[in-house]
Amino acid sequence: MGIHHDYKSKRGERAMAKQQKREAKFSDNSDKKEEEKLVKELKKAGLSPDDIKQFLAGRAKG
Repeated sequence: MGIHHDYKSKRGERAMAKQQKREAKFSDNSDKKEEEKLVKELKKAGLSPDDIKQFLAGRAKG
């Protein structure tokens, strides 16, 4: 049997680890896209870049 003795027995563990990694990556990307969409809307509303930075900083704290 040798090196690969526990290959199949750990298949479920590896699959779960991959799934968690995928979900974490997806949530990071969706948060970033949501913030970009918000910045775009604020620019459209006529806010200056400084005002947008202050708004985002206040949003992150709250």
